[in-house]
Amino acid sequence: MWRQRSFNQIPFFSSYPVKKMNIEIGDEEFKLIQKGFYVEEPNRCITLNTIPKDGNEFVHLERLQAARDSHITESQALAKRKVSEFNILRKKFHADKDKLKIEFPKKIEVPEDSEEEWCKFCLGSELSSAIYKHKNSCSTSDNLIEGHLPLLSIVLHLSQETLLLLLQYHYSWFLKIGMHDDLCRWMFAMFVCLEKSFNEECKEVLEAFCSDCQKHLRNCDKAELNQTVFISLIISSIFL
Repeated sequence: MWRQRSFNQIPFFSSYPVKKMNIEIGDEEFKLIQKGFYVEEPNRCITLNTIPKDGNEFVHLERLQAARDSHITESQALAKRKVSEFNILRKKFHADKDKLKIEFPKKIEVPEDSEEEWCKFCLGSELSSAIYKHKNSCSTSDNLIEGHLPLLSIVLHLSQETLLLLLQYHYSWFLKIGMHDDLCRWMFAMFVCLEKSFNEECKEVLEAFCSDCQKHLRNCDKAELNQTVFISLIISSIFL
């Protein structure tokens, strides 16, 4: 979640222009200036989803929203440059795909169509347990299964049908755990490998994915925000 910044005793000046009134008393001139007021520390944690109870909380909420909007704008500007570089990488990948398959032969067997098995394969047993909320989740290091990195020796050999299926799985996992680092890493690799020739149903999934990325921006921390902006721009700029 976006962390509450401390604004202890920071003056909040109204938007009205400062007025000056000259009052003559003998030879002296007094200048009356409109003063600002101070915003007190809130009595509870204020987040972007908080419904303010008073003017003080409303000011804190507005500051959070302004800071979030500013960071989203900065992140989008940076992400646009990265997406351009990503698209160059993607085109080069598809041009050299046959040669890369020889250079990076398949070494690992992947799951069939089981969503949960794919989740363990990509993200590991710990995240899988969090996503599927197992009652008897793995609690010791001996039982933990590490997720696989999206190596070329794996993703190069996935069919387009499998990639589209995996993309839908990752979308489902994103809705449950957000834009986790491992999830983002796999989606980056899949979007490199994915061709644009997909059906209307897949396009609708991508549209929904992009839309939910935008909604998620209101509820994630700074690092996750950057990744979410990047993935949503890849979808909207290249595949929609």
